Amino acid sequence: MTQSDILDTAPRDPGRSTRTRLGVPPERVRSPFRMTEAGPVAALGLAMLIPFCLPAKADDTLEGYLVTLNVLTYDVLATPILHSRGQTVKVSKGVTFGMGPEFLRPGMDVVPVQVALGPSRIAFSYGREEGEFLDAEFNGFVLQFEADCALIHSVRIDEAATTLPVTLADIRTEMGTLFIDMAGQAYGPDATLALDFVVEECLLG
Repeated sequence: MTQSDILDTAPRDPGRSTRTRLGVPPERVRSPFRMTEAGPVAALGLAMLIPFCLPAKADDTLEGYLVTLNVLTYDVLATPILHSRGQTVKVSKGVTFGMGPEFLRPGMDVVPVQVALGPSRIAFSYGREEGEFLDAEFNGFVLQFEADCALIHSVRIDEAATTLPVTLADIRTEMGTLFIDMAGQAYGPDATLALDFVVEECLLG
């Protein structure tokens, strides 16, 4: 593992951005949302307390926390193109669940995906359908943990279990929320993404 393989989520200068955008030709545009038939979506506002966080320990995990996984697409956050209902699960030694079409907006929907979530790892895989995720300012997954602290200390992409060209520039955290941007990337039966987390114990101060 090299330094470049790990995303450290410590606070950074807000004026700096590490995001990269992937452009795709308009005729190939699709979406973790894709085209179909079906209502308006509202922006999600998050207000959280600022935590005092202890240094990460090897035995700190996400086990026992509730987490909601959503798919979110926007060019302007206040007016999302699509914001899925999502799935809420309790993190255990290993939980597997799926996400799929929700018919919230005509012409766009969630691409079917299988999710495997463990105490310090999440992995995504896709079925037989092939396409490209809509190119937008953000189009991807949002994991919101029910905790008033910055649980995730750092993120590492498991290159051996990942075929999608996701980089650490596509991943960011805000307190107890993790964002994974998939905009403009192709998906299909061989598309996989696996992330390992270092988790830290947080105490409110």
